[in-house]
Amino acid sequence: MSRRLHLSVPLRWSDADAYGHINNVAVLALVEQARVLFFAQAECDDETLPRLDGENLGRSPIFLTGQRIEYRLPLRLELEPVRIDMWVSHIGAADCELSYQIRQQAESPIAAVGLNGLVFMNPETGHPRRLTGGERQVLASLLGEQVRLRR
Repeated sequence: MSRRLHLSVPLRWSDADAYGHINNVAVLALVEQARVLFFAQAECDDETLPRLDGENLGRSPIFLTGQRIEYRLPLRLELEPVRIDMWVSHIGAADCELSYQIRQQAESPIAAVGLNGLVFMNPETGHPRRLTGGERQVLASLLGEQVRLRR
C-alpha cells in the first residue's frame, strides 16, 4: 500500500441536512479543506509543496481541473472530525491527480471515494507551469494506485 496522508476535517452544523446526514455538496467542501491540509503537510526529504493558505495564498496557484466522487454510505453530523485519506494517483508534467477515501472515523467503513485533478499554474502568466523537482519528489513519495470507482 502506498503512503497516504491521514487528514482530520471537522464537521460543521451547516454541513448537515434535515436527516442529520452531511449534504453531498458539503462533502466536496470537506475534500477541498483536505486538499489544503494535504498541501500543507506533504513533505519528503525537506521538500514541500506550495501551501494554499496564509502568506502563500495565490502566489503559487493550483487549479482544480475536475473532480469525481462516489458516495457509498452517509456521513452523520458528529463532533469528531471525519477522516480523509489522500494520496497521489498520477503525476504529469504540470499536473497531478489526488485520490481519496472518506470515513466517519479512522476505523469506519468507507463513506465516499473520489478523484481530484489539479494543475500547477504560473501566477504571472496564468498558464500551466511544469512541476519543480522538489514538487515532483514530494508527489512521488505519496504515489499510489488510483481509487477504484464503480463506474
